Amino acid sequence: MFTVEPAKFVKKLNNLSVEKGKPLILECTYSGTPPIAVLWKKNGFEVAHSEKCSITTTETSAILEVPSSKIEDQGQYTCHIENDSGRDLCQADISVLEPPYFVTRLEPAQVTVGDSAVSGSPPISVAWFQDGNEIVSGDKYEVSFSDNMCGLKLNALDSSDAGPYTCAAANAAGSDECSRAKVPQAKCFLDLLLFLPWQFSDIHFCHGQGHKSAEI
Repeated sequence: MFTVEPAKFVKKLNNLSVEKGKPLILECTYSGTPPIAVLWKKNGFEVAHSEKCSITTTETSAILEVPSSKIEDQGQYTCHIENDSGRDLCQADISVLEPPYFVTRLEPAQVTVGDSAVSGSPPISVAWFQDGNEIVSGDKYEVSFSDNMCGLKLNALDSSDAGPYTCAAANAAGSDECSRAKVPQAKCFLDLLLFLPWQFSDIHFCHGQGHKSAEI
């Protein structure tokens, strides 16, 4: 007597994080009496085989591959299987990590210390350095970070504060930094704005404020 076994996943999808530009590969295996129909969805919408996304299906496995992942490839992926005796599904949340990079960099200026913006996947850690040494908050320096804004305030300056000043940003996918060589002669304030691309419609910039500085 022939028994029809329902379609059922043996190896399900797992949540995954992949760096931007690296391959995104989702694979699951299943059992059941063929033929078994397979359907992939992303955020509830069907995903079809294309130049940007290849789908491979056998009697016991299904593979979805994006050769070069982009930020827009992140989301919830679901694989549906079905035969004459039953159906099953599995899903996974996929994150595409973007290394931080400065959208605008610190440029030489006579009046403002600088303005800059950094983009990347959160969480992003930011640190300030002066002549290669990390700056920590205290009586002389005030390092702040709130509402996606990181700042450096310098008080009671002297010749040891000549510079250069560097802001470094890092996340799980990579790091970036920008620098400026200045000799501050009065109290000044450096601002950087952290730009998270999927939370804002465009890039917002902040402006450094301060008194006249001299070139090194």
